Formats: sequence, structure tokens, C-alpha cells
Amino acid sequence: MVRLKYQYGRGGEVVKKIVIIAFVMGLLAGCRSDTQAISLIDQEGTLIGNNSGVTTIVNALENGGSVEMIELQTKAEPYGLAVQYDNASVGETGDWMLENAVKSFILIDNVEMVDINVGSETYSYSKEKLEEEYEKDFDDVTTEKEWEEVNGWIN
Repeated sequence: MVRLKYQYGRGGEVVKKIVIIAFVMGLLAGCRSDTQAISLIDQEGTLIGNNSGVTTIVNALENGGSVEMIELQTKAEPYGLAVQYDNASVGETGDWMLENAVKSFILIDNVEMVDINVGSETYSYSKEKLEEEYEKDFDDVTTEKEWEEVNGWIN
């Protein structure tokens, strides 16, 4: 629980305005739309060792608000990413997991394995196998236009 102590007088008005602005910004940050593509492609080139970059990507992907834990496997190659989702929040498993794995491979240059854990189930994805399946080199997706085409060839 966040407790704020309000000051009265002129300083109190400033605090109130700051709280209101922070609240509105928080609401706006929670809204997702097609502008997600612009912000995510800006993350392209992130490396698996970059905690904050990987966290930004995972949280921006579908069901990002249901992430319970992110684990980076960086000790030895192949580098990997494991994401634990809250089972109750994500609902049914399905296409979103594959989409999140593909987008992770595109945005995180040196990740080769992605494990998505929902409840007690683990779904594992290999960059090499998915590139073969889609006949695409994920490292070639570097522009906004190419990023927008990704959903077309995933689905």
C-alpha cells in the first residue's frame, strides 16, 4: 500500500498535481495498441544478458502483465530465456506463446531457446527450428515495416 502525506498550502497542491500526473501516466502506459510495433522494434538488437532490455520486451509481449518470473540462461551457449506466467491470468495456452517466442528470437539477438511456463506446463521453442519452419532468418527483421509483417507469417 502506498501512503502519501499531503502538505497543506501551496506545496500540497504541487504534490496533488504530481500524484494526478503520475496516475494518468500509469494508465496511459498500461494501454496497448498497434504502436506496440514501433516500441518493440526499437528493442531489436537486445542481448540476453541485458536484464532491463529483456524484461522490457517480455512485458510488452502478449500477456506481459501476467509474467511472474523471467530467467535468463547466460552461463553457456545456447543462451536461453524462460518466462513463467500466472496460469489464472493468461487463460488458455495457444498461439500467443508461439508468437511471443518468435518475437523474442527476433528482438533478442543471441537467444537460441525460449521456454514458456504456464502453470505446471512448459513449452519449449528453438530459434533454429522455427527459422526452418517459417523459412525466415529472424535476424533479418530490423525495420518497422518488416516487424509489421511478422504477424502475417506467424499466423
